[in-house]
Amino acid sequence: VPVAPKPVPIAPKPAPVAPVAVIDRAELRFSGPDFTGDGVTDLFHRRADGTLWISPGTKSNTYGTPRKIGTGWEAFNQVFAVADFNGDRRADLVARKLNGELLLYPGNGVGGFLKSSRIGTGWQGFDSVIGVGDVTGDGRADIAARKAGTLSIYPGSGTGGFKPRITSGTSWQGLRFASGIGDYSGDDAPDIIARTTAGNLVMFRSLRNGQFAAAKSVGSGWGGFTDVLAGQDVNRDGRADTVARSSDGRLTAYLGNGFGSYLRETIAAGQWNFTETIDGTDFDSNGSADILTINPAGALALHSGTGAGSTAAPRQIGNGWQDFTEVMNGRDFDGNGKPDLIARTKTGDLVLYTTDGKARFTGKRTIGTGWGSFTDIITPGDFNGDSHPDLIARTKDGKLLLYPGTGTGKFMKASSIGHGWNTFTTIAPAHDINGDKKADLLAITPQGTAYIYPGNGTGGWKPRIKTTEYWSATTIPAAARNFAMPNQTATLTP
Repeated sequence: VPVAPKPVPIAPKPAPVAPVAVIDRAELRFSGPDFTGDGVTDLFHRRADGTLWISPGTKSNTYGTPRKIGTGWEAFNQVFAVADFNGDRRADLVARKLNGELLLYPGNGVGGFLKSSRIGTGWQGFDSVIGVGDVTGDGRADIAARKAGTLSIYPGSGTGGFKPRITSGTSWQGLRFASGIGDYSGDDAPDIIARTTAGNLVMFRSLRNGQFAAAKSVGSGWGGFTDVLAGQDVNRDGRADTVARSSDGRLTAYLGNGFGSYLRETIAAGQWNFTETIDGTDFDSNGSADILTINPAGALALHSGTGAGSTAAPRQIGNGWQDFTEVMNGRDFDGNGKPDLIARTKTGDLVLYTTDGKARFTGKRTIGTGWGSFTDIITPGDFNGDSHPDLIARTKDGKLLLYPGTGTGKFMKASSIGHGWNTFTTIAPAHDINGDKKADLLAITPQGTAYIYPGNGTGGWKPRIKTTEYWSATTIPAAARNFAMPNQTATLTP
């Protein structure tokens, strides 16, 4: 039973120090040309844990199972496709670091990438940077960048560099650009698709000289979509289509007719959506970190790590998990050397699920009651330095309590490790993010500012670190881990 804290609470506001690394956990979804060499356009997703995924387009108007193709992409605050930017006839990606560096990731034509190269600096002043295709009429891919309403076109040289920029108007503020490159007007030149603050969809037709015709409205009511991805050719009719993602994970294709209007077709119901994503540690004992997911129907699935920066196809290992309010990751709580799960019921009970180390459950038992009053329960690992995994719980009034693990599936009396934590909308384990071999926490304010609270290894804190302010729309997973085997490099690590 949780015990009220007795030690004097410590405010979680030590003086900030210089960040160890600047990272961005906001989720990004963007449209790409054909990256896999099958003649069908693909979709990309940078998840909150920094992994990059590709959903290959299929020839049946759908998208295949998402496949992880990289880690470490939290170093970038913008990632987008640019068609063939270096002249090798393969589609490429461009990514911007928060310090303004622009990196080119050349595609290899089969869904992977070659070594990156820096193609620019000083790009941090732009609020939006996108690939627009050839809008200057020279047959080479270009990039557009917006600052304070002014849109600049940076014509590509065709070899991975730029020609002198072109100013393309000063009234581009208030628009949210859709990712992707496509001809929507039927004149064989790529157009720009954008959403207004009122949710209207507008098209800017390219004039092939770095300039664009006046905006044309092509739809309304688009404000309810979480993502709008332009530049797809879902039905392979040679006309650009737009894919929209709703909040429930459903993908809908709006098929272009070549004249700036659409037909509608649902192409994927919920395939991009899980109710919970859990750090599975090495849940099946294959030597690689895994991911566990729970779908809206309560099915628990294992995504086994391959050791090469990706995961195998999901395998269901349980059902009925929709009845829990929280499920915590696969640490060894009972000291038998095999990963366990802890789940909180709707009545506030904590239940320990033990496994055989091969992703098969061997038993369950209630290990606590009265936990329903906490707004958050997280598993930071060994927070107090006694070699046993612990629990941290947050009360409604903002107190943070440490429950030290005993290594036998039980927890000792709580102690207070801070107050004022109700100012954060999210707290999550950060593992050892600063490299000092001690467990850390991540905390995010309602404004999206993220702080790392490094643990001191004895149940307290070192000075907090401010990271960045791009987290307000982010879904934080249970934890993030390296999915490469020791001494191996995961695919496409920036």
